[in-house]
Amino acid sequence: MKSEVFFAERFESYELSEYATARYWANKAIAERDEVIESLYDDCSPTITGCDYEEGRLFSVSTPVEDMAIMIIERKREYENMIQRYVSKAELFEIAMESLTDREREVIAIAYQGAKNDLGLSHNYFRQLLHQAEEKICSYLGELQHEKRIESNRLLKKQRKEKARVFQME
Repeated sequence: MKSEVFFAERFESYELSEYATARYWANKAIAERDEVIESLYDDCSPTITGCDYEEGRLFSVSTPVEDMAIMIIERKREYENMIQRYVSKAELFEIAMESLTDREREVIAIAYQGAKNDLGLSHNYFRQLLHQAEEKICSYLGELQHEKRIESNRLLKKQRKEKARVFQME
């Protein structure tokens, strides 16, 4: 039995672009994270000496190593959360793409992922196929999101019950 998806929970076509490009943005975030974390490690020293060329002076800046370590840990956590959101969206999109025909997948890849258009379709037919594919994939993604939300709520309730049980035992 298919559960009803309320209007506020429906997946709209404007969200499709975000999901279609999520794998690209996850890879960009991974590369950026590696550079940022490496630069933070490079800056991690008790004292850094700099030079003000306009005034001809040397100066030193110090950051406590403990503060720098905390900043690195926080930055890593921020990137991991961001990357996980992108990866999750990309995985949902890839699952939803399987519900389309080969031609619909090609049209979506052209419209949303920058693939080369060598299909030889008329503009009107391409737009018609794109609209059909968008409708299918948005509907499918909406259902996946709804199921994921239900599962997440179920797990949250289970965790809360377990915490309450442990609390009552104390």
